[in-house]
Amino acid sequence: MASQLDTVVINLGIRDNLAIGDVLSIQQAGGSMVDEVERSRMTLQQRFRTMFKRDQMQMPGKEIGTLLVYKTFEQMSYAVIISSTEPATLNNLVVSP
Repeated sequence: MASQLDTVVINLGIRDNLAIGDVLSIQQAGGSMVDEVERSRMTLQQRFRTMFKRDQMQMPGKEIGTLLVYKTFEQMSYAVIISSTEPATLNNLVVSP
């Protein structure tokens, strides 16, 4: 876990057009759910097909912090967390704000 003013390593780099000074958001992954309304409109055969596919909707994530990139490499970068409302964990997403 990492919190404000901690350095983190991210798996984005120069090949992903990341540059020193870029500011990124840290997000917790959103939950997923099954669309029960759509499922109720399906025939029995369609329901069986989707049961094994696990068709689920992805809910939007929650922003928990901001980080500043200070060193970039080809495939990874170092960044410092400049603000956070919750500790960042390994499975958090880093996205452009």
